[in-house]
Amino acid sequence: MKEFFTIFVKNRVYANIMMVFAVICGAWAMVNLPKETFPDIRMDTVRVTVVWPGADPAEVEEGVSCKVEEAIEGVEGIKNYHTLSNEHVCVADIEVLEGYDIDKVKDDIRTAVDAITTFPPDAERPVVEEFMIRVQVLLLAVTCPNLSTAELQDYAQKIKDELIALPSVSQVKLAERDREIIIEV
Repeated sequence: MKEFFTIFVKNRVYANIMMVFAVICGAWAMVNLPKETFPDIRMDTVRVTVVWPGADPAEVEEGVSCKVEEAIEGVEGIKNYHTLSNEHVCVADIEVLEGYDIDKVKDDIRTAVDAITTFPPDAERPVVEEFMIRVQVLLLAVTCPNLSTAELQDYAQKIKDELIALPSVSQVKLAERDREIIIEV
């Protein structure tokens, strides 16, 4: 290692050439390499969600999860799947095989799940979507001591509508406190 540094000390031209080479490579990388703050993360996973209000996990498994599993069993391009039966909801995560078009597999899954006619009558329509990781970019807190909670929530809704109208904004989520009724005696 000592010999490596002595080469640069004894030969200044060589050191300058290496420095110019490093600067040129850095400039090329700065111009040509993609720069993303939040890169697109494709999981190659399709998620099927079926909400069944008022059902316990055993009912969800029997009435929804098993039927979804049977329906997607014959779909081509599925590597494996995992269903989760919770209270009021069934979530099926379906991993797509490498080399298959995820949009085509998603459409095939949607067709298979929509063909199920034996869902319980109270169950909501299945939602089939590509599973994506969303990263929060901005958190905006809206406060005002002069406004009531209802007025503040209405104002926050107006801000949300204005933000979603911007062409560069794709999604806005409003987290608000539950409305309360206060009774004083």
